[in-house]
Amino acid sequence: MHGVNLSLVLTLLSTSAASAGSGDVTSVGTMWQATTVPAILAPTETISLGSELFCAYQASQRAWCSAYCFVGGVCSMYVEEIPAEKTTSSCKTTSPACPAPFSLYPGLEDVGCLYEVLSGNSWNVSRDTCQEAGGDLMVPSGPEQYARIIAYFKVYIPGGLWWVGIYDNVWLTGRVGVTAEWDAGQPNGGEEHCGSMLSASTMGDYPCSTALSAVCQIRR
Repeated sequence: MHGVNLSLVLTLLSTSAASAGSGDVTSVGTMWQATTVPAILAPTETISLGSELFCAYQASQRAWCSAYCFVGGVCSMYVEEIPAEKTTSSCKTTSPACPAPFSLYPGLEDVGCLYEVLSGNSWNVSRDTCQEAGGDLMVPSGPEQYARIIAYFKVYIPGGLWWVGIYDNVWLTGRVGVTAEWDAGQPNGGEEHCGSMLSASTMGDYPCSTALSAVCQIRR
């Protein structure tokens, strides 16, 4: 910061931030939106500062930085693109928010943007609906992430069945399903090729023509 008038910088930052929405910070032409940074991510750079506005300024000066957290006077900056969502004022990101009708689910930001199709349709029609909206049927990265998705749905949307992106025990990404992702005795094959997430348990396979709700996803 050699040769820079710190008082002037902070004054400019305060003026620009006043016009931003609640929880947002504008710095040097950059809009930082509130987000949640997964605890497993390690910051690319950390510096100690006494002001979030100055933290936003520092982050704006680094072309690689797409997110920062300001906690306890420490500014942590991240290179990862993290979808924006109004969840906390501690962290901010420049990554785009989810396009409608998708949104982020609290605690599942790493899953990407999700969209529930509540009208009952077959697996194929549900997939078409997801693709027309700009995504596809939901696919977890692995059993750990799927367990967290199930935990969310158990609490907030109990008793539901949703088509997800698995057919004949192969996820749409090409990953083979594992035992931890299925109910006991599932998948049992036969005429039941398509997987449905069960908020009351885990997952079962059903005839693909069954009319169920679905979870669409835009993976990040």
